[in-house]
Amino acid sequence: MKTIWKVGLIGAGVVVLSFNAQAGRWLSRDPVQDGAGFVQRDPGPSADFEPVVEAGNEPNLYVFVGNDGINSIDPFGLWKIDRNGEAKAVANAEPGDTIMSLAQLIGLRTGEYEEWLTADAGTAMPRSWAQPLNGCEHFHIPNTVVAYWAGNLGWAGRAYVRWNSSVNYLGSLGFKVEDHHHKKGDTWGLAKISMQRSMGKELHGVYFWGHGGRFGPPGSSPYPAEDLFSANGDPVLAFSSPGLYYHMGLGLVFACDSNSGQSDLVSGNAIWKGFTGTLVPWPFRAYHAKHYIHHGDQATH
Repeated sequence: MKTIWKVGLIGAGVVVLSFNAQAGRWLSRDPVQDGAGFVQRDPGPSADFEPVVEAGNEPNLYVFVGNDGINSIDPFGLWKIDRNGEAKAVANAEPGDTIMSLAQLIGLRTGEYEEWLTADAGTAMPRSWAQPLNGCEHFHIPNTVVAYWAGNLGWAGRAYVRWNSSVNYLGSLGFKVEDHHHKKGDTWGLAKISMQRSMGKELHGVYFWGHGGRFGPPGSSPYPAEDLFSANGDPVLAFSSPGLYYHMGLGLVFACDSNSGQSDLVSGNAIWKGFTGTLVPWPFRAYHAKHYIHHGDQATH
């Protein structure tokens, strides 16, 4: 006997229903009631008439994820998101979705949605983050991760901490990953790039290797860190004024005392990895990005 499982989100709980393919029926009733997810098809005046899909009471199991179950995953009836390797990702609403649920899903700050959300032509920006959507809205969300190398030893240092592998891994999640290597004298380089991407509503996160400390006179205490630096001492980003238009959803910051910048760089429900105190990289440690963000997190591939 083959069984198909149907998963639904009811209130704060998850309801799992099973379908007996041999008997041709669901083994239990859907608590959402029979009208949920159903459509009504108008046969029209002739057999060649293109049917019209609208709310109704005829079952259509293929309305799930916009009739694209191969490329999209949506077991709980939430947003349909396609992280396609572009600067921005596609986010299509389903009935009842809100901007709050989208922000929680992708790790951005709800109250800043006007700064990071882009509405497609024909879609109006929601009046508030709590406004229920009707399922016809199409948006774009930030999908760019700025990878900024400011560490020691050039290519040897990158190989030591598996930089290239991590960059490729982040790309495999569906992000557009910009691989930048710091050039001596390019002060505030990471801040300038991040600000530009956030201004364009493209910046989802940062992957950084370098140094943390304070930009001040020689001999000043390095902790708590207030800035990020390159190996040759160029300041590349200040925690207190990073220049971002909104808080990011991903921060992988491998630098001394980088935890000092968490609240300035990322939202409260973001994926974050920073360090307290001095970071001394050792081989075989878990530095790879795959240890901190996994396939499926934040609607990734």
